[in-house]
Amino acid sequence: MGCGSSVQVHQDPDSVVPTAPSAAGKQDAASFADGCRLRIFHINDVYALDNLPVLRSCILARSEGVNVLTTLAGDFLAPSLLSSIDHGRGMVAAMNAVPVDAVCFGNHECDIPFGSLVQRINQFEGTWLNSNMLSMKEEPELREKLVEYHMVELEGGRSVVLTGFLIGGDKFASLYRKGAFGGHATKIKPVLESVDEVMSQVHSIYPDADCVIPLTHQDMPDDVAITNRGHNFPVVLGGHDHDVFCEHHNGTVIVKAGADAKNVAVIDLFWEKGAPPKSPPIVSIEMVPLEAPEGKERSEAPYQPDLKLQETVKILQRPAEELKAATLAAMPVDDEDPLTSEGVRFHECTMATLLASGLRDIGGADGALMNAGSIRGKKTYSDGRIRFADLASEVPFPSTVITAVIPGSVLSEAVAASRAPWHGAETPRAGAPAGSTSHALHFDDGMKSDPITEELVEVAGKPLDPDCLYSIVIDSFLMHNDKVLMEYTKAHPENVPSEESGRPALPMLVEFFCNKIWASLCDVDGDGVVQVEEIDEFFDLADTDGNGELDVDEIMVAMSLRLGDLDVTRVLAQQCVSLADEDGNGKVSKEELRKFMMAEAKARLESPTT
Repeated sequence: MGCGSSVQVHQDPDSVVPTAPSAAGKQDAASFADGCRLRIFHINDVYALDNLPVLRSCILARSEGVNVLTTLAGDFLAPSLLSSIDHGRGMVAAMNAVPVDAVCFGNHECDIPFGSLVQRINQFEGTWLNSNMLSMKEEPELREKLVEYHMVELEGGRSVVLTGFLIGGDKFASLYRKGAFGGHATKIKPVLESVDEVMSQVHSIYPDADCVIPLTHQDMPDDVAITNRGHNFPVVLGGHDHDVFCEHHNGTVIVKAGADAKNVAVIDLFWEKGAPPKSPPIVSIEMVPLEAPEGKERSEAPYQPDLKLQETVKILQRPAEELKAATLAAMPVDDEDPLTSEGVRFHECTMATLLASGLRDIGGADGALMNAGSIRGKKTYSDGRIRFADLASEVPFPSTVITAVIPGSVLSEAVAASRAPWHGAETPRAGAPAGSTSHALHFDDGMKSDPITEELVEVAGKPLDPDCLYSIVIDSFLMHNDKVLMEYTKAHPENVPSEESGRPALPMLVEFFCNKIWASLCDVDGDGVVQVEEIDEFFDLADTDGNGELDVDEIMVAMSLRLGDLDVTRVLAQQCVSLADEDGNGKVSKEELRKFMMAEAKARLESPTT
């Protein structure tokens, strides 16, 4: 994930591309008799459905004449609270309703189970471009759905070819976890290595095509690099970066619309009548906002939502809305050491430790750090119940969590320095109460610090090794703003993934508590350790119809019988099923449950250290 809600336009000072309303856009449909126009509506990195009804209204209002294409350059199936439940089903349904005509993969498409990804690819009614992860086409269900390139014939006699490239391979291989994309992530060919080969194939198969337009999901510098290969792309339809870009490089315009369809890039390619075949089109760009200006009402936005799609989106989002009212956990009550986030800026807090432990477990890392300023609930959980609303209150900011590799010595220094005000040092913020600091770093239950110096003495439940490189789940913001961690990031950028590779904290924490529900269900003897035999025993007891699969109703019954302190809801059971449902059929087989539970145990017991 990337930046927050602020939008910044990055304009090359030498650009000749207008960002005001385009000349072609001012013409009426009849004027296109003077040539051939292709109008593209481009978005990227869309994690929420909210603005898609407005996008549809914008497209309907501005689709003058013919030759209209809507594109989305990756990252739409995940991550989000809704996709953690439905694995992107609602998003694709909304995209089909817009409709979106062509997409490419984003790195977050691998966040959902591979079986569900296959279903989403087949659910999508447009063209799914895949030019550099070719092994995916070996999957029997995807052979006809994934294409390396796609010809679009335009009314007016012109034609364009679309391609789609995903970041990965070589120096970007570490962006993906083991098994990502069903194991195909390891076979992604770097974009710069594949683009020449793909272009050679396109020119061989479509020698008369007027131009090629790549959809890409990669960092801006890498988009700039492909414009330097001599392929004369009129425009690159980019994604991965969450800011707005409209830059001219080497005769090519690189366009990124920012995240969540808050804007749409309206791109016109125009060939004048009589222009020779394969001549470059005139390119004009307009970045159109789809949200009202800050501080203004929705009614003051340039376009209003399409009412039919807006109603559909409400229905599609219902599972996520229901989950927001759910109780996620009923923790043991300890009157002497209660679960609380009160005083988080003054001292260690049990809730901060629990949250950091959850991020560590879901991230499969050695440890996790959270700063006090990001934990905002100020609540004591006297009944032990943690509701979704509580999590949203505790971690309200749309932070992006990454897994960085940090030496033990740097970890220890960062924690000690951040907690110095707890022991009498001056507080970083003027006017803050003595002994208080929002910069204090809290850690998971596998770390310990010296109570006097606050230097770390344990990480991952073992004595600190100053030279060991530990995998640490942490807010990307901290790696660039904490004094100690910022210096480390500058010195070792290769050990700090980009913000776009991360995930939001809130869905990760929901996943953590749902995993704990599964662990409680499968721990038949209640000793805190789940054995394979217990998984099988629980499954056989819960599979009341004996069909070899657990559905949502059966999980609800099992939760009611075994987790009496938990408020059981259908959407919570559905969320639990979605985590273990590898093939995406809405049910959990015994093999899927075994695999899921053992993978969770392995990730926790065998956290990687270097």
